[in-house]
Amino acid sequence: MKLSIVILTMGDRPDELRRAVESTAALRAAGAELIVVGNGADVPPVPDGVFREQKIHPLGAFHQAEIVYVFGTLDTRNWMWTDTDRKLSGVMMAYWTNFAKTGDPNGANLPKWIPSDPENDVVMGFGDMIGMRPGPSKAALAFWDSFYSTGSPAD
Repeated sequence: MKLSIVILTMGDRPDELRRAVESTAALRAAGAELIVVGNGADVPPVPDGVFREQKIHPLGAFHQAEIVYVFGTLDTRNWMWTDTDRKLSGVMMAYWTNFAKTGDPNGANLPKWIPSDPENDVVMGFGDMIGMRPGPSKAALAFWDSFYSTGSPAD
């Protein structure tokens, strides 16, 4: 059985995506398949004062913000959800359900999800537009693979 690693990111946060991908270097070197999912959405519609962190800095697309989308539970939070949020949730649920059932996220009426590999450096983006987009920088990933495997950057 082949190991698949799924990384789900919210928003346009390339540093977070890079760190998540970097953390999988050893598993990928051992042959694990990497599946990166990014939604590309700006931010969920969190009302002011819901989280104390909002007083310190804007939340952006925060950790676990994707959960209500993936499980179709937007209405458990009394936020100003849009038609785009509801569509996004439906598509995310379909991909996750297909992947859990068959190991392949693709299905009827969904944009084709192309696996990411060294020759095909793309990831699935979720947001106003749902579809494939360029993946993280190969040079940056190579740097971090080298750093984590040897403890120092490659020359």
